[in-house]
Amino acid sequence: TIAEIIPNLPLKALDKFCWINKTWYKEIQHELQKRWKIQAFEFYKLELEEKEKIKEVQKRYSDNGEFQGYMDQYL
Repeated sequence: TIAEIIPNLPLKALDKFCWINKTWYKEIQHELQKRWKIQAFEFYKLELEEKEKIKEVQKRYSDNGEFQGYMDQYL
């Protein structure tokens, strides 16, 4: 079925197939929304990891005045 084929196709192919008919368009739209949600969640996780690393570095070097000035300037 179409729903089984679409998840295995790269984005360039999806662009071409979405013009076949309404059924393909709807299935591809659903697949793209699913892929976007996955990517948005991955970005969110990376953002949280980065914030945690920054907090860890700030906590570790909070007594170092020279480094604290650097962190205030760039972070």
